[in-house]
Amino acid sequence: MPRPQGALSTREALTVARILRVNHAGEYGAIRIYGAQIGVAKRWFPDIVPALAEMLGHERQHCAKFFAAMPARGSRPCRIMSLWSLGGSLLGLLTALAGRQSIVAYDLRTVICIPLRKRQVQTTPRDADNMAGEEQTTEVMGALYVDSRFASRDISSVSNDILRAIATEAASLIENARLVQAEEASRRYQQELSIAASIQQRLMAVTIPEVPFARLKGRNLSCKEIGGDFFDAVNTDEGLAVVLADVSGKGVSAALLASTLQGMIYSQLSAGMPLIDIVVAANRFFTHKHIGEKYATLIIARIRRDGELEYVNCGHVPPLLVCNHEVIRPPHGNLPVGLLADATYESDHVSLHAGDRLILVTDGVTEAENARGDFFEDSRLEAVAAKSATLEDIFAAVANFCGGTPLSDDCTVVELVYSG
Repeated sequence: MPRPQGALSTREALTVARILRVNHAGEYGAIRIYGAQIGVAKRWFPDIVPALAEMLGHERQHCAKFFAAMPARGSRPCRIMSLWSLGGSLLGLLTALAGRQSIVAYDLRTVICIPLRKRQVQTTPRDADNMAGEEQTTEVMGALYVDSRFASRDISSVSNDILRAIATEAASLIENARLVQAEEASRRYQQELSIAASIQQRLMAVTIPEVPFARLKGRNLSCKEIGGDFFDAVNTDEGLAVVLADVSGKGVSAALLASTLQGMIYSQLSAGMPLIDIVVAANRFFTHKHIGEKYATLIIARIRRDGELEYVNCGHVPPLLVCNHEVIRPPHGNLPVGLLADATYESDHVSLHAGDRLILVTDGVTEAENARGDFFEDSRLEAVAAKSATLEDIFAAVANFCGGTPLSDDCTVVELVYSG
């Protein structure tokens, strides 16, 4: 059906409704500006009150005209009128307090404010009823302010479209500047993480001691740039000592504690301290430093030339002892370090024979997930350990199980083979 001559299309009607809303809001804000200025001028500049009152009268007339035209155009006042009111009052108060010249120097007769909106979700409203939904998809990030010495008059649709285009472009420029700043901050953060990761890798670099009675290997995979897993080894007069630890949490905080804990344990192992004393010292460090809800699971083992193995397991994944392709999981265990200040710790002893293997892992191995959310679990780990020849077979099995699913936790495996 053809449109009657002179009738507006839906798009044109929506544009007119928006113009009315913007103009009404601008006049409403101007009324609040002049109202606040008059309030201040009555006390300090009474001679300019009549001029301000005249301007206020003009704004009220224009505001009333816009308001009266709204129903016929399917428009209504903005939902953020309270913000316009507060902003206008604050602006009027500040300009008035700045001095009489700031109020009347430019003899302002027209003030227009257009919000700068950050578009979040693109919508195509078909009629005026959709405008409420459109407001919910934008974020007001500022305002375009225009004033004039000439008396207010109705703004043409072309002028309004130009102002709205300027406001849209200004909002886009502001948002782009914000994105550039956010990108630069992210770049600096990633650069700092890379530096931290490099430092941590150098600090945690392990030199595997060579001893005639045992062979030691270890490997770590971090799920982030830096992580909370570490292992180390020290050859002392008492035997070959190895430690594997997992600090709770991930990222920077876990990495800092892991580095500190590694240095502490390494120095104590080098000094030949008993394993229980080392664990007690680590627990004291965590609990007395008030570092928040942080703790660490760890296992320290020391093997002598005769195959006698002493170890202390502090809440860690039980070790795997592989003897003739049979896997044994010693049940010995203690609390993790850092949970209770008065926790007590005990060690256990195992006798190894030539060819026996001791495998230590972190929970990142047993809790590795595949796409279905299944865990690798102890059963798969034991099956692989019984058949595997090296720790690389364990990592290969985990990678094959996970498929393309990224690791959610650090994975570390240490293998000690006693040769007799």
